[in-house]
Amino acid sequence: MQSCSPIIDKALECLSSNDSIAVCKNHRIGMETLDIIGKKVRDCSADTDYAIDKSEVYYEYMLEATEKIAETSRHIITAPDNHIPISYKCEMETIRGGIVRLSQFTDNILRSDGDTVKINKDAGMEKDFIEHSIAVHSKGMTHEDFDEEAPAYSYLMLLYYLHSFVSSFSQAIKNIEFNNKRMTA
Repeated sequence: MQSCSPIIDKALECLSSNDSIAVCKNHRIGMETLDIIGKKVRDCSADTDYAIDKSEVYYEYMLEATEKIAETSRHIITAPDNHIPISYKCEMETIRGGIVRLSQFTDNILRSDGDTVKINKDAGMEKDFIEHSIAVHSKGMTHEDFDEEAPAYSYLMLLYYLHSFVSSFSQAIKNIEFNNKRMTA
């Protein structure tokens, strides 16, 4: 989460400010960072004699979602017909704040006294907000908006990737909580 959060934060910030240069830089640097992290996650799971922990699978999902978030943000901002409505910008700022808040909790996750119940509650609220945003956005879309090149479709996909990230984060937390309980039992 800590390595993904700055990439997502910057992508959503660029989306809100319509900064095409910064979003391209974030995408390029973010992909390099995610490649390094992905290799480390795969190396760690290859070095263990145990079956791959479910959390590691969710970490992979988080990395993939982060990559798609950075890529889709870049696509939206650099598109020729780039017009981002203020409502989208406000929605992205709200989601951005929620993801930043979740990332601040990650320092305490691995400790057995970390408040995983609160983290799961906050992740659940963030997930619910994104699900609501997806429902509202998709209801307002016309048939033409579902074309893959349409800005509305790109925005909908961005919401799906954000949902995937938060859902994977939530599942990873639940697995860590389960493992912490199992180790203390």
